[in-house]
Amino acid sequence: MKKALNTLCLFICFYAGSCFSDVLVLSHKLKIDYPKANLISHTQDSLIVKYDNWYFVHSVVDPKSIYSNIDLTGTENKFLRSIFDKNIRAELPGWLAALSNDQAKEFGVTINNVKHNKIGNADLLSVYDKDRSTAYTYIFDELTIHNIVVFGSEENYTTLINNIKER
Repeated sequence: MKKALNTLCLFICFYAGSCFSDVLVLSHKLKIDYPKANLISHTQDSLIVKYDNWYFVHSVVDPKSIYSNIDLTGTENKFLRSIFDKNIRAELPGWLAALSNDQAKEFGVTINNVKHNKIGNADLLSVYDKDRSTAYTYIFDELTIHNIVVFGSEENYTTLINNIKER
């Protein structure tokens, strides 16, 4: 009887598709409702969600590994925000402001293409680079900074960003 029950449970999981969630829980207050993926892969520190023509990568920011040989612990929040906001960048020490400026150029940040959304208590800062078909997003949650990079169309990026919600 127990074997038959286990077999039934396995059958339901593999064929009904109900054992797989299309929700990525970021924290106790945030989630992403994302479209059903073709493939989900986990590397050492990133989650990769793959579709036919695009994919996104999620990771939690580690201030010790944003740049090799530079530990941004304690300044990571201000530094990452400064990439999207030159007023914040102006408050940084010169060498860090220069690094932020270089990163803003790398991301394709302009005055007109930065999105700033509030999701509950979390701040979302993002930019879509049309030339590279790539979006860079940081979510400043209460205890964690999330990084999401979308490799795909602006429509894919917008759909994903609009589906970051409170739990």
